[in-house]
Amino acid sequence: MKAAKLTRRTSRAAGVFAAALSFVFLVGSSSHAEEELPVLATGEASSSSLGDSYVEVHEAKRSPDSTYVQVVWTIRARDGEFLSSHVSNEVYDYVGEGMSGITTLDEKGKMRYHPLRDDNEICICAGTYRPVDFITTVEDQKSSPYWNSFMIPKNVSEITLEVPGFKPARNIPVK
Repeated sequence: MKAAKLTRRTSRAAGVFAAALSFVFLVGSSSHAEEELPVLATGEASSSSLGDSYVEVHEAKRSPDSTYVQVVWTIRARDGEFLSSHVSNEVYDYVGEGMSGITTLDEKGKMRYHPLRDDNEICICAGTYRPVDFITTVEDQKSSPYWNSFMIPKNVSEITLEVPGFKPARNIPVK
């Protein structure tokens, strides 16, 4: 009985992780991507150490008939540098590194969502399993895209992305 539960949970987590990885391969994992992504919302730096840096949110895409939502966003460093290692989650423990400190907020429903974790408590987000070209430090005048996975109820059609050190990026449509 216990082995069956573990197998079900492991295969479910593997399925979610495979979907996230396939999405990353479609979008790209670093600033080497050549095409410009649409900008749905922005959030300016709220920390003086980040200068005029800002966050751009490109997509909040729901998996068909699911609560799984993938959010793609970019850090644009201006007058400072952004260290992805400083974006840890202060509410939940995540194993390893990754962008676990990024949250989404349903302002209408007053609910905050934290990134998904697999059965090993590893964040299903950018930076967890780092490809060779993953950018851990976005240097001044550079940029890098990232992504996070969330379980957001189907009735939520708009979210706010919260990145530590930045003002919230609001009114992001979930498609």
